[in-house]
Amino acid sequence: MVEAWFEKGKEDPRIRVLKVKTADAHYRDNETNKFVTFLKVAVSAVTGEKLDIGRQGNLNLY
Repeated sequence: MVEAWFEKGKEDPRIRVLKVKTADAHYRDNETNKFVTFLKVAVSAVTGEKLDIGRQGNLNLY
C-alpha cells in the first residue's frame, strides 16, 4: 500500500516520522449537530447576543 504514495515503498527517503508530545489541550464540544450550531452562531452574529453553543475546557495531559 505504501507504494501508492511513495515510489520506493517504505525505503523511500522522503518518508518522515514525527513524534508529537502534548502537555495540555483545549476542547470544544457541541451539544447539537453542525447545522444547528451554525444557525446558533449566525443568530448570535446578527443579534449580538451570546448564545450557549456547547461546552469547552482545558485538559491537562500529564
